Amino acid sequence: MTGSSSAEPRQTEAMFSAPIAGTRVGTTTIVAGLVLPQGVLRVVGWPEVGPAWTTDALQDVGWTPDADLHVDPAGDGVALVWRGNLAGKPARTAVVLGPKGERRGDAVSVGGSFCATGSGFAWVDPPAHGPAHVRARSWADVAPHEVATVPSDRAASVLCGDHDVFLLGDGDDDLTSTTFTPEDTKAPPPVVVIRDTDFGDDDEREHHVYTAGDTLGLVRVSGSGAVALRDVSRGTVSPWRRLKHRIGQDDDVVATDGDSVATVVVFTHDVEDICDGGSTAESLRALRVDRATGQDAVVSLAQPDCRKGRGPFWVATPPAGPLVAWVERATNASGGGAPIDALLFGGVSADAGSAGRAELAADALAQVGCDETCWIAALVRATDTDGSQPEAIVVRSYP
Repeated sequence: MTGSSSAEPRQTEAMFSAPIAGTRVGTTTIVAGLVLPQGVLRVVGWPEVGPAWTTDALQDVGWTPDADLHVDPAGDGVALVWRGNLAGKPARTAVVLGPKGERRGDAVSVGGSFCATGSGFAWVDPPAHGPAHVRARSWADVAPHEVATVPSDRAASVLCGDHDVFLLGDGDDDLTSTTFTPEDTKAPPPVVVIRDTDFGDDDEREHHVYTAGDTLGLVRVSGSGAVALRDVSRGTVSPWRRLKHRIGQDDDVVATDGDSVATVVVFTHDVEDICDGGSTAESLRALRVDRATGQDAVVSLAQPDCRKGRGPFWVATPPAGPLVAWVERATNASGGGAPIDALLFGGVSADAGSAGRAELAADALAQVGCDETCWIAALVRATDTDGSQPEAIVVRSYP
């Protein structure tokens, strides 16, 4: 494994099993995955200039049916969060690595919600009883510190921007937000950012959150399908922006994200009575909202196809404009075939490029992020194998 130019695919040796994860930090591409025979989480980095590096971030790990792995930029390094067995017990553990894979501090047990900024990370420790405790640690800290508590009648979570952490408290009738940085010793009081009474009798069906830079984006979908958007930045809450398009009662929102230009809400719609055997197929559309003008439009991305299963879905944000990407699976694949057939993507604005398809035969796929282009990591199945052997992680660009 050697360094290469950013336009070239990268590939590890065949040693990994699912789950896998990846990210980009500056001009370095980083992937991680489970090396099952050795019981380690292994991380591989490809700088654009210089040799590749490999390190084992966690030892004594074991696979579980709900095992999960995330890798996020952490300053000039990365933060890994592993959910699975550790030393024979279920755990959710974070570990931070430097730009060449060197360990930065001890591994930390984290709760159900975790995120990283450019200067540190934060997480929620939900106790069995009483308030949830929110802790943070900057990259310079040797130990975490508590920054806030959230009452037990609210579901607490954290979401990170480039520098700020947004602590969300989801209550029965409203949503609160508190903004702090990992260096802060105490978070400011929360502000209410969604209040049901602001919408009369049109009760909330669901809400979704995302970050763009250091702005928190809120998307509220009501029971009638009406969609409203607002931003939160350093405690300042913008007015609600109500859209002309609606999300149908039978539509499912599957991804929400955005950047400084647009907010994108991706949703599917099940179509019945077109497939043999009573199964359903789904169409895929996206609602794009221009952040400058407030204009919104619905874009059709894929028609129903009885032969294909779709998901997960995500919004990628290259410089040319947001793309919606998703995984495609064959619903009638043979028992020994790889579950993932292809990566598909489609633009949601006139200048974002046409739809595309990248053929794959993979057992897992992970987003790596976008810079000049966008990247995915795939756990690729070799020809004439059944998926029980260790496999290579291949990183490739799209569109």
